[in-house]
Amino acid sequence: HGVLLSSSAGNEGPFLGTLHNGIPWALTVAAGTIDRQFSGILSLGNGYTILGWTLFPASALIEKVSLKFDETLSACNSSDLLSTAAPYEVIICSNMGATLYQMAAVSGSEVAGAIFISDDSIDDDLLAGAPIPGIIINSNEGRSVVKYAKTTKKPWASM
Repeated sequence: HGVLLSSSAGNEGPFLGTLHNGIPWALTVAAGTIDRQFSGILSLGNGYTILGWTLFPASALIEKVSLKFDETLSACNSSDLLSTAAPYEVIICSNMGATLYQMAAVSGSEVAGAIFISDDSIDDDLLAGAPIPGIIINSNEGRSVVKYAKTTKKPWASM
């Protein structure tokens, strides 16, 4: 009869990025890219402000919370260790190339938030959103944040 049936695809399927529409006689359409960045602002106690990337779905209410950098903790790969050593603090996670896994460990801990240092491009894995207040910054900015945390008696951060 010459009628074109079209519908939008649902975000469903066996893998990240797969779509599903169960009717084979319909034209299925979907969008594929985002032309914007979701920014977050990191403010340090020394007045330094950094614009980073975040997908935390709400406004983070982290105001002047203690900032912690520790070589042992900086891998951010153990929820238990983070909960014991840095409860209710903002933790700095080093550039280990596994930001998604770091996010999972941090979200299972009792830290107030996290600063993830990464030079990787933002990929589909990170688009699922951040379950904890956190911000991703590059390694150049990360060096400044780590230096501030290591050389200041009581470092703090707001996000």
